Amino acid sequence: TMNQQLIEDALKRRESLAKAYREFNINPLLLIQLPNDNSDTLSAEEKTIVEEIINYLDVHKNISVENNKLAIWLSGRKENVAGIEKMDCMTEVLLFKQAIALGWDCPRAAVLLIFRELHSEVFTTQTLGRILRMPQQRHYTNDLLNFGYVYTNLSADMISVVRDDMNYISKIPVHQKHGITNIALNSVF
Repeated sequence: TMNQQLIEDALKRRESLAKAYREFNINPLLLIQLPNDNSDTLSAEEKTIVEEIINYLDVHKNISVENNKLAIWLSGRKENVAGIEKMDCMTEVLLFKQAIALGWDCPRAAVLLIFRELHSEVFTTQTLGRILRMPQQRHYTNDLLNFGYVYTNLSADMISVVRDDMNYISKIPVHQKHGITNIALNSVF
């Protein structure tokens, strides 16, 4: 199905990032967001998607709640979410609806798979911001690690990013003054 193909593509990206992050002891996290209809409760369609995702991950990828590679953060169902922010946490995939949209910080989150209903093509910068953080707050020589990756069932011409949360993103250019030399400070304990 299209859902399974999207999961497959997102998992391949997560796996390539895992190889690249290995030297830093970082296990990148794939976030899978269900269609968001601004309701905490799951619709019948979402329940079907949840079961399809959980079954596919378990049967085809050996990713499950039981082996701690899958975390679920849904209204009334939280499994394997404790310690998920830790860089070396063994959880590879987090399935959620909208619980992590505000105030949640997990810098190892690197790939986002968003399932959307066809009439819902809006992405908020708050959700996209989850995968744009740098795990060690620096850029890497391997450029693969300097980006966030988004997969969705919408075509590119249908996607728009809403500026509703843009107040936390700023762009302030910084330039080094000419003629300044580096100084060395002694380390004292």
